[in-house]
Amino acid sequence: MARRTGMTQEARFEQVGRRFAAARRADAGSDAGIHPGTPHGAPAHSVEELVRSQVPVAAALSAAAASPAGRCR
Repeated sequence: MARRTGMTQEARFEQVGRRFAAARRADAGSDAGIHPGTPHGAPAHSVEELVRSQVPVAAALSAAAASPAGRCR
């Protein structure tokens, strides 16, 4: 999809960083395990990518655990 839209990985990181700065909230996730392109363990990469997007480490970790869990209640 990135090739079709012309979105680069760096541009995506910038976009995510701007969105976090505006909303001060993030959720991390993936479709891990549904096909070979997204193996189990991929959520850790989501947290890493949030940090690369200038999301603070504590917020990125919360985005992978506490934030989504709280919204499932």
